[in-house]
Amino acid sequence: FSGGVVLVAMRLPSRHRVLGLLALLAVAAAVVALSPQIKGRLVQASEEIQRYDFKSDYSSLGARLHMWNISRQAVSEAPLFGHGLGSYPVLSEKAFNDATMCAHGCLHPHSLYFLYAVEFGLIGLTMFCACMLMMFAALVEAMETVRAVLAKAE
Repeated sequence: FSGGVVLVAMRLPSRHRVLGLLALLAVAAAVVALSPQIKGRLVQASEEIQRYDFKSDYSSLGARLHMWNISRQAVSEAPLFGHGLGSYPVLSEKAFNDATMCAHGCLHPHSLYFLYAVEFGLIGLTMFCACMLMMFAALVEAMETVRAVLAKAE
């Protein structure tokens, strides 16, 4: 979604980008204000974050925070090159006290960035991000080419 927003924003003249961003924020605020489900989920998320204790809170967000904390600790142990391919499940099994939550949280940390940092270190994470940026740059270049071809056709 955010990539689409960036691509649309790039098509707008620079003077309209700020107005477009403000309009997007207004729509997002309206959706939150008008949706009891979204509002309720935001309140629940806030409560779960406040309640999380880094040990045993396996609520929806608590489990995710636990996975990310495990990942952060693993990265601090092997920051440059990581622990190796497939190491996250092995490392996380030691950190989860609940087998049911481990069935969800021990497979991956629900974040590609954390997964790459744990398994391939900061060097691997940097390479992954560089690849993503190069793909985005190629997409932008392709859009500019299409725009130029369409402009010539008119």
